[in-house]
Amino acid sequence: MAVDRSMPILVVDDYNTMIRIIRNLLRQLGFEDIDDAHDGSLALAKMRDKR
Repeated sequence: MAVDRSMPILVVDDYNTMIRIIRNLLRQLGFEDIDDAHDGSLALAKMRDKR
C-alpha cells in the first residue's frame, strides 16, 4: 500500500507532550506537512482554513 507522505496531517490533543511525541514520530516516518491543535474548535478552524 502506497502512502503519500506529503499529505497534510493534523494532530489534535489537549496534552502538549503527546502532540510533540506524535509529531516527532510522524517526522521520523517521513511526513512533512504536520500541524497541531490543542482542542476541537481550533482543529475545525484549521481544517476549514486548509481547504
